[in-house]
Amino acid sequence: MSEWTAAADRAGFLVAYPQGLRDIDGSTIRASARPVDDGLDELVFVSRFLDDAQANFCVDPRRIDATGISNGGGMTAFLACALAHRVAVLAPVAGNYYPPKRACPDTNPVPILLIHGAADPVVPYNGGGSGAWILTSVERYPASWAARDGCDAPAQRTGLPGAVERTAWTGCRTGAEVLLYWHPGGHIDPPALGANVTTDTVQNFFNRHPLAQHPRRIERRWVILG
Repeated sequence: MSEWTAAADRAGFLVAYPQGLRDIDGSTIRASARPVDDGLDELVFVSRFLDDAQANFCVDPRRIDATGISNGGGMTAFLACALAHRVAVLAPVAGNYYPPKRACPDTNPVPILLIHGAADPVVPYNGGGSGAWILTSVERYPASWAARDGCDAPAQRTGLPGAVERTAWTGCRTGAEVLLYWHPGGHIDPPALGANVTTDTVQNFFNRHPLAQHPRRIERRWVILG
């Protein structure tokens, strides 16, 4: 659905789709609000998954990026907090974002690109919910990451074709940047953002931001988490 396999074939990078667990209704889930999600620890799973990928394939440790949609987008955002020393860039789509239960253990600046629909009925743009499942406003979430990344330039909003709006926070530590793409649709991975195909926009963002603290460069490869 995401078209990442075709993009990987064209550009010559690795793409991987880890299998989530089955919820009681049969749907696939990934823990994104640790430790709320039934004690599941995606940090252990993803760390071991990356160990295995790097042991068996040609993976540039500076070019490991993550993206996902819906619950997978929420898991991707969780990795920004917990695995910023290893995952270079994150691009959650229609993700479920929860207020952190504690400070992030990893304070490395993280470039993040978020995509969300104003009419999303599953993960409301303005947040909400109750109890342990209170969602952060999509508008507020990237702003909080911009503050953590030390972005000192004012947020800049740009209108794009197709009623898409991009908000950018720049001037961040280690060259990081935070982007939010707002579109008028629902709970979807939109095929395009303005005049560009969505996967191309995300891939270009990935290309701009290798992991800052890795001193050596290996052959360019990515692992994308679906």
